[in-house]
Amino acid sequence: MPEAEGVALNDSYLQFASCALSRGFASTATPIAQRIHAHNHFTQRSDNQRLGARILILTAYWLRVNFPFIYRFTNKLLAQGMGTYWKAGGVSPDSRSSVDLYLSETILPQRIEITGRAIYHYLKAHL
Repeated sequence: MPEAEGVALNDSYLQFASCALSRGFASTATPIAQRIHAHNHFTQRSDNQRLGARILILTAYWLRVNFPFIYRFTNKLLAQGMGTYWKAGGVSPDSRSSVDLYLSETILPQRIEITGRAIYHYLKAHL
């Protein structure tokens, strides 16, 4: 699982990659509640929105690099991360390079869609 400067991509990277590579699975069992311990990476952090946005962007980037056939999904993850960053005051310099690299490898219609979705996520947070 990729890691960038101390920020692990958490379970989402593995879950999304597994879904992309598997045939599928259906269960009738009731989902179990997730418990968060006191040492969780998001617990009692003042910058958890920025951290969440960074994880979304890095997850989108690495999933796209390793599994390019799920680009429609990773485009949505990137847009959500960008919108969350904008809400928190702007994309941090350490994530800016990942966003720029991702977008540089994306065709124009997809870049327009990503930007539109990012604006949607930003506005949704403010309304």
